[in-house]
Amino acid sequence: MHVPDALSRHDYSGNPGNDIMEPEFLYAVSARSIPPEHRNDWPNYYVDRPSDLPETVVNFLDQEKEHFVVKDKKVYRLIKLKQEDGTEEIKEVRFLPFVQRADKVNSFHEAFGHAGSATLFDLLHFRVWWPSMKADIKDWLQRCPSCQVNSRRSRAHHDVIHPLPVPGAFERWHLDFIGKLPKSTKGNWWILVAVDYATNYPIARAVPVALSKAIADFLYEEIVMRFSCPKEIVTDRGANFMSKVVRFYTERIKIAHRFTSAFHARSNSKCESPYYLTYGRNPILPGDFLRPYIPDHALKDPRVIAELTAQELENLDQACAAAKTRMEAISQYDKNRWDKALDIRDFEIGDYVKMTHEGRYGLEPVYKGPYVVVDKNSDFGTYQLETIQGKLLDSWVHIDRLAKVNFDTEPTTPWFDPTASCRAWREAMRLPDEDGIVDKAKAPSVEPNPVVPPLVESVHGHSDDV
Repeated sequence: MHVPDALSRHDYSGNPGNDIMEPEFLYAVSARSIPPEHRNDWPNYYVDRPSDLPETVVNFLDQEKEHFVVKDKKVYRLIKLKQEDGTEEIKEVRFLPFVQRADKVNSFHEAFGHAGSATLFDLLHFRVWWPSMKADIKDWLQRCPSCQVNSRRSRAHHDVIHPLPVPGAFERWHLDFIGKLPKSTKGNWWILVAVDYATNYPIARAVPVALSKAIADFLYEEIVMRFSCPKEIVTDRGANFMSKVVRFYTERIKIAHRFTSAFHARSNSKCESPYYLTYGRNPILPGDFLRPYIPDHALKDPRVIAELTAQELENLDQACAAAKTRMEAISQYDKNRWDKALDIRDFEIGDYVKMTHEGRYGLEPVYKGPYVVVDKNSDFGTYQLETIQGKLLDSWVHIDRLAKVNFDTEPTTPWFDPTASCRAWREAMRLPDEDGIVDKAKAPSVEPNPVVPPLVESVHGHSDDV
């Protein structure tokens, strides 16, 4: 595969001293009067005109005759080129028959580092000519496999936000690992973090290894035993979170385990005070010089204690209700703002698509594939894909990672496969095989799990995969 570089593929606006002065859409419009079977190579009729040509074709040839010359039974187009000094030059440019055009465009396209359509037109227009030349070049280049897998990734979003409903306190926890960090004095490399969605209450534990057993112990000791059993937890699609140990434990205690879309882990901002929403009162900080004063004898009176507790619980209920209302309002505001700037995109079952290559090394292409769409979940904007060989991908893919591909004939082999490319490189370099060299964007093999919508990134802040 030819790998184009960024500079060679940048469209060049013109060729100094050789600017063509012919209207861009002249023959795209006028040639429509010719029957379809005569549109491709009608200039050749100036050399050998059949006797049975339709009258419309004959009239069109007579009308355009002054723009062509014939030499040695070859047709040349007369074009005007504007020079640097402002003068005009008439140049004879060879007419290129239809059967030679694709090969000519492809040879120039590859020879000049997969140049863009405007650059390629500037290179060709004073060497060869045919009707609708610019449109044909652009159309053919859109089908180039190398250019498609190396094209610039779109930063636009293609699906509306699907915000998660706001739960009660300690009903939904978001978990993730921080690391790998420098080894601590106790031999720990990782920090396992959990944040409650409603209160923003954080929990962190240092662990030596990021394994499924550490996750199960953390859930039991830090969340279940302290805050009761939550309704659901949200994690990314790491192999440790999707392991059988975690799945068995969450199913056993009736916790719904939700996963973010692969490489699409946005989350809602947390804008509330975790201490007040947890305990119903503000914390006493070291710098506070005014502290609440309650006589010691009052703390021994059960009625005073009951009144204080009731007041704290009432304040807590009001604060939680107000926090939930604010979070819902922020979520709706983010959704409205997000949905205004969408570039809506949709694929049907059977469509061919390319997928962003998240685990790129060096100058590897931006996209990989193509893949075939075999299923879709319109509620969450995710798609299930299979390879050209018919192998089903383990994880569903969000539409923001997908793009349409163009081709003349259905592809039978991948244009770019990171695993196969790495294997071929190692064989070419005669390096021994190494375990663990896989496509980093490929999720572990697990049983199908329900796909939740990508978590929302708020304009007020964000917390990635916590």
